[in-house]
Amino acid sequence: MKSINKYIIAAATLVSIYGCGPDGNSFRINGSFKDLKSGELYIYNLSDRQGKVDTVLIKNGEFKYKGNVSETTPYIIVFPNAMEQVIFVNGGEEITYKAAANDLKNYTAEGNEENKMMNEFRQNTAKMNPKQIRNEAEKTIQAHGESAVSLYLFDKYFVQDESVSDSKLLSIIAELKKNHPKDKYILDIESKIKSRKKGIKGSVIPDLTIKTFEDKDIKLKENSGSKCKLLVFWATWTSGSYNLYSKIKDLKNRYGGQLDLIMISLDTQYFKFESYVKTDTTGIKYSCDGLAWDSPAVKDFGVEEIPLFVLVGKDNKIISRKTDFEEMRKEMSKILE
Repeated sequence: MKSINKYIIAAATLVSIYGCGPDGNSFRINGSFKDLKSGELYIYNLSDRQGKVDTVLIKNGEFKYKGNVSETTPYIIVFPNAMEQVIFVNGGEEITYKAAANDLKNYTAEGNEENKMMNEFRQNTAKMNPKQIRNEAEKTIQAHGESAVSLYLFDKYFVQDESVSDSKLLSIIAELKKNHPKDKYILDIESKIKSRKKGIKGSVIPDLTIKTFEDKDIKLKENSGSKCKLLVFWATWTSGSYNLYSKIKDLKNRYGGQLDLIMISLDTQYFKFESYVKTDTTGIKYSCDGLAWDSPAVKDFGVEEIPLFVLVGKDNKIISRKTDFEEMRKEMSKILE
């Protein structure tokens, strides 16, 4: 499964922090390196999926970083060579980090049980292959499902591994939900998987009604007498959107009533969407609810990237699902020509 974790760097702040010890929700990481006098690294909160990345200075082989959290939280350290490390923090804690510049993989973080568990996991899996590490991660999740370490291992070794099946992901989610029934990340992953199953080839499309930009209802299952239906998920802000839009209009002009064409926009700024489509007279149906990735249609069809083309037959079953326009055009020509 493709990683559902896409971090948008909202800001990068140069940080060199010193002062008194942590209290309340504040935490501090005191780091030291062997054989490294100066440099920089980057730190971000893994739980904040759209948060900022801080740049932290290393001076005389040491760095200090502090922040605030309300619960056990994984922070990711990223080095200029793109290597990543995880440290778990809690409010009121002071974490000690140690590493050697020539052996960054064997770092240690001390100060709470989560870091102790993660240290042991790294040591136990140091000589394992990826499959063995994933098996060990699953054992840890089963034994310590309540721990924030288990959530991190689930994300790193299962969600981000494209070879892991949906059934395996759902089985681990069921285990994690015993201790984290309301965790938003877990619920989002579960919803994404279940939605994707609805949108696969051969499945019946959802019984969904959406609105056109003229505020008219479009019942996706309603048959207009066409040979097939094409749903296009897109947005005006994507690269090449105008070129794609021109190709879509050409399709409608070519096939006319044989093709029921519905374009579902993920735009949040309605005026940009409307400026594209308001003068079109081809008969294409347009919808934009302004909810982007949270739109019911987007969720029900398991849309993970755009543009996405979903070809639907008269029986309301999905014939094909493509992200490439030319591939979809060839599929359509088999039906319409």
